[in-house]
Amino acid sequence: MTSTLERGLERMSSAQNTARVLTAFSHSPGPRGVTQLSRDLGLSKSTVHRILTALVAERLLEHDPGTRTYRLSLVSIDLAAAASAPLQLHEAAMPNLVHLHQRTGRTVHLGVLDGTEVVHIEQLVKRNGRHPTSAYNTRLAAHYSSCGKAIMAYLPDAELGALLAAYHFDAPTAHTIADPAQFRRELCMVRARGWSHTVDEREIGVASIAVPVRGPCGQVVAAVAIVCQQEPSREDDWRYYAKPLQLTAAAISQKIRTVLPPGRSRR
Repeated sequence: MTSTLERGLERMSSAQNTARVLTAFSHSPGPRGVTQLSRDLGLSKSTVHRILTALVAERLLEHDPGTRTYRLSLVSIDLAAAASAPLQLHEAAMPNLVHLHQRTGRTVHLGVLDGTEVVHIEQLVKRNGRHPTSAYNTRLAAHYSSCGKAIMAYLPDAELGALLAAYHFDAPTAHTIADPAQFRRELCMVRARGWSHTVDEREIGVASIAVPVRGPCGQVVAAVAIVCQQEPSREDDWRYYAKPLQLTAAAISQKIRTVLPPGRSRR
């Protein structure tokens, strides 16, 4: 009988071979036949044919019976576009982020939502000189991130409900909003005024404010934030920070309409 380990190794090998076949199409996106792929990948024709048949069934490849060749489907092309979107967003936003950093002299974040976390795909920090230092891929729980709040506030109700239903509200400080109902009320306030803020929620002594960045169809695709040196004490003080953020977000939104594919609208 086949052992559990052997079955696991077989599944791993099958997954690796499937990935190799898809990668072969990315290297040469034109039509490919079984014989050519078998030769290029060093796999048997039966293995290649089995993988190709499965990929066609999953709509990742298209099969042309006339030429007996396969090519990437529109689904695969859409997946590739989605994977490259964060990089395109970063490149489109960078000049405006640098301008905001120079104008305010404060740390600037550009964040996107990844499940229940916010990923800062850009962070500009001034260190030991006049030029900002860039850092990438800082991850934070979305509920105590100003970027997270700014994005989640505009999720469709069904999507937000599904996200919060399985959400783990940890509380790194006593000021963190860890109650789902209170967090929903917070998101309603964010949506009403157009910006979010955090005060001592991730770390004592840290305050930040963020506004949403919109994509081609008006959907919120990211958020831009600044970290305040001290907690604003009045609503007018928050608005003082919100104004340059809103101008920056509007400029980024205008720019990325040319580089990001249209998505579903988030009002």
